[in-house]
Order: sequence, then structure tokens, then C-alpha cells
Amino acid sequence: MLEMQASKSAKAIFVTMILITSMLGIFVSDIYVPSLPSIGDEFGTNASILAFSVTFYFIVFAFAQLIYGPLSERFGRRKIFLSGLAISIFGTCITLFSINFTMLIIGRTFEAIGMAAPMSLGRVILRDVIPDKTSYARFMSFMGIGTLLAPVLAPIVGAFLAHVFHWRADFIFILLLSVSCYVLCYYFLIETLLSPSKRLSAKLSIQTYIWVIKNKVFIKNTTISSCVMASIIAYLSLSAFLFQQHFGLSEINYAIVFAIGEAFIMIGMFANGMALKYISIENSQRIGVILFLFSSILMIIQAFIFPDNLVFIMIAVMIFNFSAGVIFPTSSALAIVTFKTRLGAVGSLYGCLSMLVAGLVGGAAMLVPLSAIHLIAILFLITAIISFVFLFGVKND
Repeated sequence: MLEMQASKSAKAIFVTMILITSMLGIFVSDIYVPSLPSIGDEFGTNASILAFSVTFYFIVFAFAQLIYGPLSERFGRRKIFLSGLAISIFGTCITLFSINFTMLIIGRTFEAIGMAAPMSLGRVILRDVIPDKTSYARFMSFMGIGTLLAPVLAPIVGAFLAHVFHWRADFIFILLLSVSCYVLCYYFLIETLLSPSKRLSAKLSIQTYIWVIKNKVFIKNTTISSCVMASIIAYLSLSAFLFQQHFGLSEINYAIVFAIGEAFIMIGMFANGMALKYISIENSQRIGVILFLFSSILMIIQAFIFPDNLVFIMIAVMIFNFSAGVIFPTSSALAIVTFKTRLGAVGSLYGCLSMLVAGLVGGAAMLVPLSAIHLIAILFLITAIISFVFLFGVKND
């Protein structure tokens, strides 16, 4: 593995690049959501197709990550990382100047394909330069604070830009941010793979992914991470109905309550990063999963016994978000540090599976004919039990 032989400032720039570019893929997916009605009016597109465009982005984004792992093993991390950013910039230009919805979707497709590169390779590049699994998990904790901010900040920024200017201002912002990231990475991102593979084939890539999937530790930690992400997706989708319709909060009060809850993800990640100085990464993960299960039990009690108690559900949400802040970095680190070689494929498959499973589960949950408060509680309990069973039932062979 390559150890970073650089000043503290150079290391800070390096980690900041990985952080920002990893956030960018999620940011691109959500920034235009508040503008969907305006886009529909301009292009004469109905709401269901517009809603599908968001899901479509995530599907492409998830599967595209499978491409970059093998490519980075053959041609190096830096070259493929920059190529992905360039593809996304090209897609953003198409989206920005789109004259109909079909052109917009084509642009979004290129954006999703391109942004999958920094998302899948960012954690792998950090693994290249941070061989110690505890140090790696601590870095993932602090990085995760920014990554999980993206889906919260993106709609806010997008709504402001669209309100003050036009929905195309969202994509001007993305274009400027993407170009800035590309320039920064071009000059400061170092190649971290010292021994690239000498051959690349579809058969070899498939064999590699099968080899990774057969690893029990990888599947165990990917499943745990996917369960938490599925719960987050469901909560994000239903939170407005829960707090505004069920509890009768205004839009401003909903935003305040939502922000308070989401802040605990960052608190959990920061606490995890600090705690890993004193406890093992495995113990930290156990604490996170136990808190996840505890929060889901509280939600069940609240939904069926105290359905009108806002304080009760906020306590449960804060505990859940704190647990998510602990589980994400520990699970991703434990899934990846299991392997010593083919890290590009490992990182790509982890990103694809965790996002795809979470998106499908969270999306399917939306089709269940239950009230928001009961649906959230039941989904949280099911995913928490699955996480608990995988954590304590699957051995780390």
C-alpha cells in the first residue's frame, strides 16, 4: 500500500477532494427535485415520469459503479476518476441546454454514469493510502458527515436557485462545482495504485465480483449498511407527510424538526470517529446496530401506543440517526478491509449493492398502503432485525 508522504496541508487537500467529489454524485441527484414541477410545465411532462427520472438516476448510478472498479485496476485510480468527472460534466452540459425531456434524461444518464466514478473510487483511494482498518474507519466517519449532508442540502440549494433564477441555474451550479472539482483533482489527486493489473476482460470482472460476493464478511456488512440506507430513504420520503399531515406542523417547523433529526447523523459519525481511538471498529458497529434496533422498538411503541406524541418520535429518530452515523463508516470499512487485492472491484460492488438494495427496498415500501407513521415504524423494525441477525449470526470467517 502507498503511504502518503506529504505535508499536513497536502493531506488535507487530498481528503477534501475525495470528500467533495464523493458528495457530488448524491448532490447532483437531488438538487433539481424542487424544480420538477417547473420542468414538467416547460416540457409538458406528467408528474409520474418526472418522479421516475429521479429513480432512474439512482439505478444508472448504482450499476455504473460496477464499471469503474475493474477499469481502475487496469488503468489506475486517477485516470478513471478524472474520466468519470469529465463524463459527468459532459452530461451536465446536455442537461443545461436541453430543449425537451428526452434530452434532459440523456444528460442525466451521462451525469449518473460519470458521478459513479468518484463515489465508487473515493473510498478505495482512501483505502490505498490508509492501510490500517481503524484509521480508515475514522476517516470514513469524518468523510461520511459531508456525504450524508448532500441529500439534505441539495434540495435546499436547488429550491433557492430555482426560485431566485430558473431551474437551469441548478445545473449551472453543478457545472461550476464539477469543473472546479475536476481542476482540483487534476492537479492534486495522486495515483494510489502502484501495481495495475495487466489485463482486463468482462469474464475476469465477473469472476472477481463473484469472488467478492462469496465473502461472508462483505455480504454481512453490505447488508447492514443497505438496511440502514433503506430506512433513511423511506424516512426522507415520508417525513413531510408524517410531520406536516400527521402532527400538523407548518413547513418551517417541519424543516426545523427535520434538521434537528438529521444533525444526529453527523453527531453519530463524529462520535464514532472519536470513539475508534479507544474501542475496536467491530465493537463500535455492534453499538450502532443495537441502537438501531432500540430506536425501531421505540418507533413501534410510539406508532401504536403514543401516535400523537411528537417528542417521543423525535427521540426515536435522533437515536436512529445517531446509529446510522455509527453504522455507515464502520460497515463500509469492515466490508472493504476484508480484502487486500482487487479493491477497485470491491469498492464498486459495495457501492452498487448498498445503493441498489436500499433504493429498491425504500421504493417498494412506498407502495404499502399504510399511514406514514406506521410504515416508518414497521420498516425500521424489519430492517433493524435483519441488521441484528446478520451482525450476530454471520461469523467473520
